Amino acid sequence: MEENDNWVFFKEIDWDDVKFNRFNVDTRDFHVGYQYSKTEHKDIQTLIKYDRFFFTKEELINIVDKLYNESGGAGAWKYLELLSDDSRILNWKLKYLRIFRTDLRFIICNSDNVALTKELLELKINNKILHHH
Repeated sequence: MEENDNWVFFKEIDWDDVKFNRFNVDTRDFHVGYQYSKTEHKDIQTLIKYDRFFFTKEELINIVDKLYNESGGAGAWKYLELLSDDSRILNWKLKYLRIFRTDLRFIICNSDNVALTKELLELKINNKILHHH
């Protein structure tokens, strides 16, 4: 991949490209901005104790693909929320999926860089408030 001022559709992302280790998926249209950062996730020392916060590339792709498809696929805009009362994934907290590629695997976070577990990201989409356009 090459540096790009425009965000790229998620299916065109090379998650293994060594030039980039931070990815921001805009869940309104599933386009991705990407960059390289020397900064680790702020909670990495705590997260490494728990496998449920780390995703293989295949798991990452499956999660993003699932969220895209279950939220209606192609569209100009959507509001994404999962069926839960967990504050980490409510009220626009999933506007962006902040993804860190680490030496261990990938960490998927909400818009506020709070790491999300595999169990949270496997929840169904709240279709009552999806607002897919």
